[in-house]
Amino acid sequence: NFFIERYSSVEVLSPGGPWQAKAHGCKYFVYYYTTAKQGYIFLVDDLIAQLEGMTGLKPVEVRNKKWTTVGFKIPRSSLKPLATFNRGTLVATSDDNLQLLKNWGFEGQAV
Repeated sequence: NFFIERYSSVEVLSPGGPWQAKAHGCKYFVYYYTTAKQGYIFLVDDLIAQLEGMTGLKPVEVRNKKWTTVGFKIPRSSLKPLATFNRGTLVATSDDNLQLLKNWGFEGQAV
């Protein structure tokens, strides 16, 4: 599963995850599993649209000392990334996505 943070602090409704990335003007959102060295690259706007179109998501709270983070567990198969990377090898999900990523300085191959 992905854990996608919706609110970094639910008490003040500060955006988390891709919503925070959008607020900061980011074009990409990268999710990386450090142990597996497996990552996923998403376009922020596309990822938000995918997430906001999902129904039946149950919020998960992560309590910290002074705030509560809220997010969702999302099956990996439910989201469509532009590309994945593992141990330095980038694989784009299409030739168009590969070209888009190359325009932003990434190198790799398309499946």
